[in-house]
Amino acid sequence: MTSSFSTSTVAVIPSLVAGYDASRGTQHAFHPILGGGEDVYARVALPRTGTFTVAFENLADAQTLADMCAGTSVVTFADSDVPTIGMRFLADGQVRLSQDDTRTIWLVTVDFHEVNP
Repeated sequence: MTSSFSTSTVAVIPSLVAGYDASRGTQHAFHPILGGGEDVYARVALPRTGTFTVAFENLADAQTLADMCAGTSVVTFADSDVPTIGMRFLADGQVRLSQDDTRTIWLVTVDFHEVNP
């Protein structure tokens, strides 16, 4: 599996996407009609929001992704094994940099908001 994160000026490849959790809010409106029935206004769901965690074997690459996500450029996430999770996003909340329990793997956890291409 090959995953990558890139902007127009920098790219980084993690060792592993260790976690991915996304959801899309719906915008449908339901209105009950007097006397029975329901009027429905259907709309396309909102873009994905959520959190992902990626693992790196070295601090330099982990810091590069953390800096990319903390900046103002839109980041592109691509995954060759699961292309449907690929997206363009901005951080929306926290960008966390930490080590695992073995202190040999660096983890970057990002709260994201998908943006239109």
